[in-house]
Amino acid sequence: MSGILVLQRRSNYEDLPTNIFPPSLLTAARTEILSKYKRNTFQPHVRSAVQSIIQQFVDENITETRAKIELLSLCEPVVTPLPQDSIEPTEYECAIIMAIVALLSYLYDCDMKPLSEAHLNSSYVHPFMHGLLSAKKPAKVAHCSNIIPEEFDDAVDRPDYKIDVYASSGYRFSYTNAYGEVKKSSNVSVTLLAKDFYRLCIFSKEAIDQYNLRNVLSFQVTANSVTFFTMQLEFPFLYTVTELVRLRIPTKKCDLLDLMGHMDNLLFVASLYQDHCVISENDLSPWRCDTLSSAYLDVIKNKLAPRKRTCNLTLDA
Repeated sequence: MSGILVLQRRSNYEDLPTNIFPPSLLTAARTEILSKYKRNTFQPHVRSAVQSIIQQFVDENITETRAKIELLSLCEPVVTPLPQDSIEPTEYECAIIMAIVALLSYLYDCDMKPLSEAHLNSSYVHPFMHGLLSAKKPAKVAHCSNIIPEEFDDAVDRPDYKIDVYASSGYRFSYTNAYGEVKKSSNVSVTLLAKDFYRLCIFSKEAIDQYNLRNVLSFQVTANSVTFFTMQLEFPFLYTVTELVRLRIPTKKCDLLDLMGHMDNLLFVASLYQDHCVISENDLSPWRCDTLSSAYLDVIKNKLAPRKRTCNLTLDA
C-alpha cells in the first residue's frame, strides 16, 4: 500500500504472492539493503568498562550516582594528550552510554505494578530514545508527541514519539526524521499492531516526500520490546521499510545486564540514524507516489478480522 515494501527478519509468509515475492527474494533484499550500512562493533575496552560499571551497580557495590558519574566520565571530551591505555569512546558509543545513564534513575529493584502507557513512554521509552538519538549540534529534539504533525497537510493520526531536527540557520525547525508508536502490552490484537505499523510507514513516507530525506527511522514498542525500522526511497515509486534490530528496554534493575548483549545492535541504530537520516543530496520528487491514508486501512480492517482472514504482518517478540 502507498508503494511501501516491508522487509522483515521474518519472510516466510505463504499467503503472499510467492511467485512475485518468494521468501528467498525478501530475505536477499533485506540482506542487500543492510549490507549498505556500516556496522561497527563496540571497542572491547569500552564495552568492558561499561559492563563492569553496570555489573557493580546491579550488584549494589556502587550507588546509582557513582554509576552515572563513572559512565559519564567515559564520554568526557578529551583535553590533555591521551595515555596509551586510556578509554575514548566514539560518538556512537557515547550515545549508547548516554541512553543507559538516562535509564538508571527509573530502574528499581522491586516488583512493579503493570505499567500504564504513559508510565512506559515517559519513564523508559523517552529517556532511552532521548539518550540514544538526541543531539545538540544540529539540535535533534527527541520527545513524546501524541499530536497531529502540523507539517503534514492532511494528517489525522498522531505519532506517540518523534524526533525534530533544528538545522535551518542553526536554530529553526528543519525536518522530522524519526517516529515511534508505543503500546503498553504485547497482549493486543495483531490487527491493531499492524495498523500502528502502517501509521509509522505513512509518517515516514510523508517525511521523505516533504523533506527529501535519505532515510527515516521508526520504532514500534510493545510492552518493553522495541523493534527499529528504517525507510528509504531508493527506487522509483517503491518505499522500502527494513527491519533493523529488536531488543528489550530494561524496566527493572535486574534486567539492565541483558542490554549488554545488544550493545552492537544499538551502535548500529545510532550510527544509521546519525549518518543516514538526513536530507538527500538528490532530488527524490520524480520517484514519489501518492499516499493512502490510514482511513483506507480502517475500511479493510474488518476483512482482517480473525473469523475472515488473519493479519500476517506479525512482530514476533
